[in-house]
Amino acid sequence: MKRTAILITALALALSALTGCAKPEYTPASGDKTLSSLKCYVYYDPENPTRKAEVNLLSGTFNRERGLISYVFRLDGSIITEDKLSRCRIEATIPATAKLELTDEAGKGLGHGFEGMFDLRATTLFFVITAADGSEARYQLTCKISK
Repeated sequence: MKRTAILITALALALSALTGCAKPEYTPASGDKTLSSLKCYVYYDPENPTRKAEVNLLSGTFNRERGLISYVFRLDGSIITEDKLSRCRIEATIPATAKLELTDEAGKGLGHGFEGMFDLRATTLFFVITAADGSEARYQLTCKISK
């Protein structure tokens, strides 16, 4: 009986020594900061706020290497009008481990992303996508109206 207790104690000490030295494995932080899509929603019916037109802002001019995005809205007189472009929502698709933050022209963070409504009649927005590993991709979105 005494021998069994000593054997169990020795086995428990050996197992705890083996597991006590094990170092946890960490997955390296992702460097993915890809901007997959950038959509604008134009709310065209003030009586029904669920009615909106979806515009792919990356379908304009998009220079991924330089982070330059330019989109020219073509007015159609009913859905896409100057007045309705003053009430737009922007939505970006980025990796789940990254974050997006609006910045000023100098690159200083404004503390929030694409929250609220934007006036896209003639505007330039600056934003940065920061990957989990801390690397950044800076973007400049310029919107204009074709008359």
